[in-house]
Amino acid sequence: MTSFIARFVLVGFLACLAGVARAAQQPDVPAATAPAAAPAEDADAGGADTVVVTAVEGNARARTTPEVAWQRVTVGMRLPRGAEIQTNARSRVVCQIPPGREFVVDRLSTVTVLEADRRGNKATTELLMEYGRTDLRVQAAGLEHDARIRTPGATASVRGTELSVYDQPPFAPELRTYTGLVNFRHAKRQLSVGKGGRSSGGRGAAETALLESVVDPGVANARTNAESALISQEVSRGAVLTYDPDIRINELRGGAGPQTDAALLNSLPGRLNFVVRWDNDVDVDIVVTVQPGDPLAIIQSGVFNPQTVLYPGFGLETAGSGGRIPYNHRGGPRGAQEICFWPDQFPTAVYGFSALNNSTSTSADVRFNAFLDGEKISMYTFDSAGDLIRSKGVRRTLAPEGTHSNIVLVPPDAIFEGLLPESPDETLDGTLPGSAQVAAAPVSAPAKVRNASKGKGATSAAKASKPKGNVRPQKFTRENRANVKPKPAESRRPSKQVLARGR
Repeated sequence: MTSFIARFVLVGFLACLAGVARAAQQPDVPAATAPAAAPAEDADAGGADTVVVTAVEGNARARTTPEVAWQRVTVGMRLPRGAEIQTNARSRVVCQIPPGREFVVDRLSTVTVLEADRRGNKATTELLMEYGRTDLRVQAAGLEHDARIRTPGATASVRGTELSVYDQPPFAPELRTYTGLVNFRHAKRQLSVGKGGRSSGGRGAAETALLESVVDPGVANARTNAESALISQEVSRGAVLTYDPDIRINELRGGAGPQTDAALLNSLPGRLNFVVRWDNDVDVDIVVTVQPGDPLAIIQSGVFNPQTVLYPGFGLETAGSGGRIPYNHRGGPRGAQEICFWPDQFPTAVYGFSALNNSTSTSADVRFNAFLDGEKISMYTFDSAGDLIRSKGVRRTLAPEGTHSNIVLVPPDAIFEGLLPESPDETLDGTLPGSAQVAAAPVSAPAKVRNASKGKGATSAAKASKPKGNVRPQKFTRENRANVKPKPAESRRPSKQVLARGR
C-alpha cells in the first residue's frame, strides 16, 4: 500500500511541475460575439458591476459560465460576474470594473471574477486565480474598497493600492506591492506587506529580501573557485563570456557544445550536480526547485511546496543552501550545457529538475542527468506513453517554448528505487540526433610487430600458402589486363579438330 501511495504522489508532483507546459498548450479559439453582459441593476441596490475589457495583447479567451463555449476576448467586451478569463503564453488582458478598479490577467493565467459589486459607498471585488499572475489596482478616493485575490495557496486583501500576485507551480506564491498596505495570508500565516515590499513562499518582506540578497556575479572576486573554473573551462572551449545587467548573471554564447559523459565526469564542480545538455542552436534554461526534508515524509504528505527555486538570472542563480548556477548559456551552433550544483553540503530534499526551451520556433533535444559524488542518480519522470519511469539519464525533445520536468530524491531512497525497474540511460554519448559519430579508424600495427612480420615466421607462412606443383596462378586484374598480349596465330598449337580437317 505504501508503494502505491508513493507512486501516486510522484505522479502528482510531476504533474505539478508540468503545470506551466500544460497551460501553454491551450488552443486558440475563433473570434465570436462577445458574451452578453449581465442585466444592469441599480448599483445602490447591490447589483453586479460589469467587467469591461480595455486592452488585449495576443489571443485570449473567456466564457460567462463553465457550461458555455469559450470565445475570443476583444476590446470592449463586457463580462458579467462569474466570468472566466484565460490567457496563453503570448497574451495579456486588461479589464476595468468601474468605478476605480482595474486588473490585468498576465500570460499563462486563469482568473474568475467572483465578485464585482458596489453597495452604497462600498465596492467589493474578489478574483479567483487558479494559476498565473494577476495585477490589481484599486483607487481608494471616494469609495471604501474591499478587494481580494484568492489563489490555491494564498489570499491578498487590499483597501486601496496596486499589487501583483503570482502563483504557479512549482514556484511558491509571491506577492509584490507598489503602493499602500496589503494583508497577505499564506499557509495559515497572516502577513502585512507595505509599499514596495515583496513576500515569497509565506515569508515576510524582510525575510524575503534577506534571502534574495546576492553579490554581483560580474565581479570576479565574487565567484567561487568552482564557478571560476567552470566558466574558464567553457571559455577555453570557444565560448564568449559577457555579463547581462538586466538579468544580472554571466552569459555564454557559442563554444564547442555539450561535453561527453567522460569529460563531464572529470569537470563536475560540486558534490551534487544537475546538468542539461543540448546539441542545437537554441536557448535552454535549467530550473531546479528544492523542497527540503525527508523525501519519504514529503512524498507521503502529498504536498510539494518548494522553498527554493534556482534559475539562471534575476537573483535566482544562488540559494542560501549553497546551490548555484554559475552562468546562463544562450546556445550556439554546436549546442551547449547548463549546470546547477552544490559544492559541498546540500539539503536532504525532494528536487524538481526542469528545462525550459526559450525558442519560439525551434525544438531542443535535451539530456537530463543528476550526479551525486560523481555517480549518476535516479530521476522519476514520464515516458512518451505517459507512464512513470525511473532512469539515470532522460532525453526529451522540447517543443518551442516547451518544458520537461523530473523528480530527484537526494539522497536516493531504497524504497523508491524498488518501486520501478530502472529504465535504460537515454543520455549515453552518441545518442543525440546529429551528434558526431566517430567511426573506428583502422589500427596500424606497432613498428616492432611490422618488423617481426618480415622474419622467419613470415617466410614459413608464405611457403605454406604457395601452391604446390608447377601451377602458376593466373593474374587477371584490371591493372594488368591491358598488358596481357595474345600469342600470334601461327605460334599457336593447332587443336585436334583442326588436324582432323587438314587430313
